[in-house]
Amino acid sequence: MVVLGGAFLAVASVCLYWPTLNGLARVWDQNPDFSHGWLVAPLAVFTLWVRRDRFPGLAFRFAWPGLLLFVSAVGLRYVALVLRAPQLDAWSIPLWIGGLTWTFGGWPVFRWSFPCTALLWFMVPYPWILERWYSAIPVRPSTIAYWIAQSLGAPEEISLGPVVLGPQGLPFVCDGFGLLYGAFWFACIYVLMVHKVWWKQVLLIGSVLPIHLIADTTRVAIVADVSILSSPYAAGRALDTTGLLY
Repeated sequence: MVVLGGAFLAVASVCLYWPTLNGLARVWDQNPDFSHGWLVAPLAVFTLWVRRDRFPGLAFRFAWPGLLLFVSAVGLRYVALVLRAPQLDAWSIPLWIGGLTWTFGGWPVFRWSFPCTALLWFMVPYPWILERWYSAIPVRPSTIAYWIAQSLGAPEEISLGPVVLGPQGLPFVCDGFGLLYGAFWFACIYVLMVHKVWWKQVLLIGSVLPIHLIADTTRVAIVADVSILSSPYAAGRALDTTGLLY
């Protein structure tokens, strides 16, 4: 009975969230910064499969505390409706799935699956406030690369094709935040798939930021050198190519 109820609600959940999923699919298609969204759900499922040896088994009874996550998801959807913020609506998906697994699978199943379910938050476009905060940081990879280029005698403004590298770094769209976001996402997937002690997992995720600073600073500095030694057009192509290789 519990399994049938969970299966029925799972199908109903797809119908309930279908407009939200359609909106996310349009964003993934139209915005290259979020095209990775197509990969998030399949990788989350694959991560669960890799962790299948730790599956605790179904409880075959209702776990009523799981309803708290359902209530949280419904509340978040209501706030999204009032504020007309579809992003908040999409953020409720992991909470809803968590409530489904907890209520119909039991606490052990929820504890086993929710780290992978939480990966679904990465398929939702990050909030615009993160863009503002990141752009306000004075020391970013592009500003460090600019200082390096200036120490080598580069002009005050360096044309990198369609964008300009100046004292404030690069415009946000080219400034590497999407690369950092993607690197953090892949680090979380790796941590979930590989059996390691907790402090090694924390160390691995914590290393994402310094590695990103070094790698992206090197990327922008090389592109700036290409602009100086060759042409802004070649630098623009190099910026796009190195972003893909990153």
